[in-house]
Amino acid sequence: MKRWLLLSASGVLLTSLGVAIWAKLTPIFYLLDLTSRALEKIAIIIPNYVSGPIAIICGLVLIFWGQTRTVGSITEVLKPEGDKELVDVLLAHRRLNRGPRAEGLQC
Repeated sequence: MKRWLLLSASGVLLTSLGVAIWAKLTPIFYLLDLTSRALEKIAIIIPNYVSGPIAIICGLVLIFWGQTRTVGSITEVLKPEGDKELVDVLLAHRRLNRGPRAEGLQC
């Protein structure tokens, strides 16, 4: 599950980088001079109106893929082998966590 969250975080980072390239900006506060130089070289080799959208699309694909795999991993752990729906399993788990009912007790 951790690797899918890391994949999603990488997608967010790549999407942000794509927006920065597309808008002809360097990353916020010029975090690293190396990053700035790399963006300039990329913009010279591939025009910003091409490289920016490519980076955005790749970032969004990574986010979608990571989130899909994360939800799939969680669902796989929680869903039993039977025919029950995941919603029914979660509701039953919630009911069981409330503890036994105290019958006949009045407050």
